Amino acid sequence: MIQDQEYPEYDYFYCDTCRSAYKDKYGVVPMDIADPANDKDWVQFRYDSITGLVNHHLVPEARKGNKKITAAVFPNWENVRQLWHEFELDGFLPMLYQGFYNEDIDWIGAETKNALIRLQDSKPVYSGLFLPHLKEPAELKAGIITSIEGGASGFSVFSYHDLSTEQKQVIMEVIES
Repeated sequence: MIQDQEYPEYDYFYCDTCRSAYKDKYGVVPMDIADPANDKDWVQFRYDSITGLVNHHLVPEARKGNKKITAAVFPNWENVRQLWHEFELDGFLPMLYQGFYNEDIDWIGAETKNALIRLQDSKPVYSGLFLPHLKEPAELKAGIITSIEGGASGFSVFSYHDLSTEQKQVIMEVIES
């Protein structure tokens, strides 16, 4: 199937609980919305539901345990309906997987800057680097440097198990410098 529009069977918030909550609030079932991807109320309901889950459930639980809470988030927040810049987290790890977006390594730094702007520099950003797209040591080093130059407080790697000996060496060299 080609996802050229929003299809309830492949998207989220179409479960019985969410559809019922939306109907209670707006008087209509989301399945009956002609163009759900562009329906202002349905889109906002979904944004608010995710933000509410994070801010009213997950964050308080972490705080009860005196723990910090972060999240790996998508840079294309509009597409995944996550207003993560409104999440009351302690830090953010945007998944800056340039290969998935058909972008070059400089995009990582630009998106790091965008995340800081979105957050109004209120929280630390740790650029999430996807190791399979930065296989060569020089690529990984460039990804880390552009992250830091973009204002990142640090970086994270996805996935640690993909980390080669050469990549570990690059990380150690960058940290030591």
